[in-house]
Amino acid sequence: MQEQFQIPIIFDLGATFVFGITGALAALRRGYDVVGLFALAFASGVGGGLLRDGLFIQNGPAVITQNSQYIIVIALSAVAAAVPAVGRFYAAAAAVVLRARAISKARDADGMR
Repeated sequence: MQEQFQIPIIFDLGATFVFGITGALAALRRGYDVVGLFALAFASGVGGGLLRDGLFIQNGPAVITQNSQYIIVIALSAVAAAVPAVGRFYAAAAAVVLRARAISKARDADGMR
């Protein structure tokens, strides 16, 4: 009897990471909070695998319940998608603060208060 072909786990985790990022980016575009961001990354990253394992294969619990690496990869994908957004937020906030300081200094120089 021939052994069943197994894809190395690194490919599955890589695909989970990429799809998790797509879900997290969609959550950021819609303005979701941290919980919504993680939920959408989770649904995008492993939702198809959960459906496949639960509906079609029906051979014990889903792979995600047996291997905690999937949760770690999904969390990393959510963070990887959120970091640039956080950076843009802080850059915009810093620009507002700098403009407010410039206006304040200009008023002080003109003698206005």
